[in-house]
Amino acid sequence: MLEIASVFHSRVYVARVIKRQLQEFLAIMMRPPAIESLEKTLRVKYEYPVDKDVVHALSRFVDDRPVQMVVMLPHPHFGPERWFVRGHTWSMIFQTKVPLLILPGDGK
Repeated sequence: MLEIASVFHSRVYVARVIKRQLQEFLAIMMRPPAIESLEKTLRVKYEYPVDKDVVHALSRFVDDRPVQMVVMLPHPHFGPERWFVRGHTWSMIFQTKVPLLILPGDGK
C-alpha cells in the first residue's frame, strides 16, 4: 500500500468507523503506531465516521470523497464466531464500488 500511494502521490484517508459518538475521543487518542508512521512519508488524513453499520459508513465515505481504492486490514475472529459471523471485510467485497485491497493482519 505504501508503494502504491508513494508512486501515485496519493492522499491516504485513514477511516475508522466509530459506532458511538463517545468512542471518537478514544479512537483519536489511541492510534496504532504503525498508522502514525504513515504521516512521515504520505499525505494522510484521519477521519472518524460515526455509524452503527461499518459497511454502510465505509460505503458512504467512499461515495463522499475522491476515493479510488479501499484498503482493509481484517480483524481476526476466533472460535465459533468465525464460523457464524461474516466480517466487515467480507461484506465490503460485495458493497464497495471501487477496488478493494485486503492486507493480511498480524494475527493478533
